[in-house]
Amino acid sequence: MTSQHDKPKRWRPWQFSVSTLLLLTALVAVAVGWWLDRQRLKNEVRSAKAVAIERELLKAVELVRMKLLVSEVQADLLGKTKEAEVYLQTIEELAKQLKAE
Repeated sequence: MTSQHDKPKRWRPWQFSVSTLLLLTALVAVAVGWWLDRQRLKNEVRSAKAVAIERELLKAVELVRMKLLVSEVQADLLGKTKEAEVYLQTIEELAKQLKAE
């Protein structure tokens, strides 16, 4: 008589032990965790680069503003200098007229 215990065990392709499933789950969890961490790091690097670029652009804009302001001040001073020369010539002419009298 043959009983169930005497039959040789057949291997079934989709039948796994609990320890095998636990190991597979742990490996998948580690792989997914690693991948998520890499994605987070990539995003942080992108954000840091974007912030650095934004700072450089703001510095460049501020530099252009300062240059424009300097050129406006220079133009204003040049205009004032010309006005002062005209006033000085007028004063000199008046002084000559007063000396002549």
